[in-house]
Amino acid sequence: MVFVAVKRCMARARLPSVFVISIRRNQSRLARALASCAVHGVVVHVIDGIDADHDFHKLKSYRDMLGPDFWGGPEIKPGAFACFLSHRVAWDAFLRSGEERAIFIEDDGLLTSGRFAAPNSDLVFLNARMAAWSRAVGSTAAEDIVAALAVGFDPGARGLALGPGGDGYFMTRHGAMIASEHSRVDRIRCGVDWYLLMLGGGVNDPSSSAPAEVKSLWDMYGSKKPVLSSRVAEPAIVRTGAGPSSIQHSWTVPISDFFET
Repeated sequence: MVFVAVKRCMARARLPSVFVISIRRNQSRLARALASCAVHGVVVHVIDGIDADHDFHKLKSYRDMLGPDFWGGPEIKPGAFACFLSHRVAWDAFLRSGEERAIFIEDDGLLTSGRFAAPNSDLVFLNARMAAWSRAVGSTAAEDIVAALAVGFDPGARGLALGPGGDGYFMTRHGAMIASEHSRVDRIRCGVDWYLLMLGGGVNDPSSSAPAEVKSLWDMYGSKKPVLSSRVAEPAIVRTGAGPSSIQHSWTVPISDFFET
């Protein structure tokens, strides 16, 4: 799985290349994502994501990437597994491209601006849901957001999206290398968006009022320091708007199913 298409819209783009993760059966969502990129004249790489519904048999070949549990339980949604793997495919494609910086969006993400002043960080969340979290916490630093979550900041109680979102983020080449390497060592035990937040913000000992995801990360991974410098872009330059992601999280199966011959 490598680039399936490259579209060049203008010779001089204000933004780095955009890697759009999609699956082949959802061309309408992909078309909307591509159109939003074309407006801003960016170079786009389309990544052929792993389709859990149609390529379930292929997932077994990635079983070495699975941890012993997923969100602390013995079952996993194949779509969540495929989604994480699809992001890894995009990181690896970016690394092979030789480019130094890139933006990653899923096909339900829309690029809303052609300007982005990247701070000196390896990972920057560009999506609107993380911008809302950042404003509520009062900081653009991922470490501060993780610290607030650990002591009881509850996005759902504030009417905010419950997940940090993998629908839009910026990475440097170094950031993608670390994400790829660490996810192989840590193995897939949570959603890719929370994993990215953990890489940038670490894991802190949670209070009893912390969100369930934060408690699960602590139970699965223990205390972790950030391995990537990470911030949240303000204002956001990616929003969801093309309908639900084509990388659906689907049904649930026992993790042990992936190890059956």
